[in-house]
Amino acid sequence: MKTTKFIIFLFISVLLFACSKTISFKEAETELIKKYLDTLKNGNEFIETKSGIYYFVKNKQIGHKITKDEQVTINYSGFYIENKEVIYFVKDEIFKFKVGDQDIINGLNEVMLLLNDGDHVHAIIPFKLAYGNEKTENIPEYSTLFIDFYIVSQDININTITEYDTFLYNNKDITLSNNKFAMYYIFQGIGEKKQLGQTLNIEYKLTTLNDSLIEIVDNYQLTIDTTSSPSALHHALLNIKDGSMAKVFMAQNLAFGKEGTDKIPPYSNLCYQIRLLSSDLKIKEHSDLQKYLLNNNITQDTTISGMYFISIQEGEGELITTTDSVIINIRGTDLWETEFFRCDSCKYLVTSEQLVSGVQEALLKMKLNSKSKIILPSKLGYAESPWATLPAYSNLIYYLEIRNISK
Repeated sequence: MKTTKFIIFLFISVLLFACSKTISFKEAETELIKKYLDTLKNGNEFIETKSGIYYFVKNKQIGHKITKDEQVTINYSGFYIENKEVIYFVKDEIFKFKVGDQDIINGLNEVMLLLNDGDHVHAIIPFKLAYGNEKTENIPEYSTLFIDFYIVSQDININTITEYDTFLYNNKDITLSNNKFAMYYIFQGIGEKKQLGQTLNIEYKLTTLNDSLIEIVDNYQLTIDTTSSPSALHHALLNIKDGSMAKVFMAQNLAFGKEGTDKIPPYSNLCYQIRLLSSDLKIKEHSDLQKYLLNNNITQDTTISGMYFISIQEGEGELITTTDSVIINIRGTDLWETEFFRCDSCKYLVTSEQLVSGVQEALLKMKLNSKSKIILPSKLGYAESPWATLPAYSNLIYYLEIRNISK
C-alpha cells in the first residue's frame, strides 16, 4: 500500500513538473513572439488566429482559395530563434504536400486554409502547433517556427505575379511608380526628362528578375509611346533624365504578356537596365564618366577639382612642387582606352602649359618612381575644345610615371 502511494505521489510530482516546464516554455514563447513582432516595421499587421498562429500575407493574390486535401507546392525558408540567434533549418526549398496531411505540422495545415493560390506569407507557428516537445534532426524541442513562403501556383499568370510582388517586397530600395513599373537609378543624368512622342537613343541590358541575360543592345532608337510594348519601359522613360542609367522592373502584363517574343517566353517578368544616350556633349560627358566609374568599380571621392587620382605605386622621397621639372612617362587615352597621346622620358615644368591642368594637379601628389592613373572630367582637360582625335567635352585618362625630378 505504501509502495502504491509513493508511485502515485511520484507520478503527480513528475506531471506537475512537466506542466510547469510547459507553462514556462509558453511564457517564453509569448515574450519571444512579442519581441520579434516589435522589431518588424509591419509587426502590427500580423493577424493572430484563435490557435495562436501569427501570419502576414505579404502579397495577396487573385488565385483560388486553398482547400483541404488540395495538393500544393510552396517555396519556403524557415528558422527558429535560440539565445537571440536566428538559426535557419531550411532555405529556399521547394516542398510539395497535401493540405491536411497528418505528416504536416498542424500550424502549416491551418495557415494554408487561410490563403489563396499564389500568396506570399510570413507565419509564426507556436511550438504546440509545430513539433511540441519533440525534436527533429535540425529543430530543437519547444521551438517556435518562423516560416516565410509563397505558394507556387500552377497558373503561370498568378505565379509570375507572385514572383514579381515577392521580388519588390524583398528589394525595398526599388521605387514603385503608379503600379506601372518599378525602378531605381544607378546614376542620374544632368539632362531634362523626356516627353511623349520624343525619339531617343538608349542602350540596354535585358534580363529576367533573377538576372538571366536575354540580350544586350548598345544603341537602340525608339519613340516614347505608352501604348506600345513593353508599356512599362515607355512609362519609365518619361521619368528618367537624359544621360541617366536606371534599372526598370516590370511585371509580365506590362512587358510582353502572354504572347512573349521570339526571345522572351510568355508571362515573363523583366528587368531593363537602360542608359539614355544624349546628343548633348556635356550630358554625354557626365553619363559616360558615371558609366565608366560603375563598370570599373571606382567608388573613391574626387579631389576638390573633380579629379579621380588612383595611386599605382607610392614612390619615395618628397612630393613634387610647382617649381620642379620632371621627366615622366605619360600616356593619355579616352574612357575606351583609345590612345591619343604618348611620350616616354619627356621633360616638363610642372606648371607647363603643355600639360592640362588635371595632369599638373596630379604631379603634385606624386614622388620619384611613383606611378598613377588619373581620370579627368573635360574641365581639367581640353574642355569645349577638340584636341587630336578627341571631341569636345571628352573625359580623359592619363597614366603617369615619374622618372626624375629636378629641383
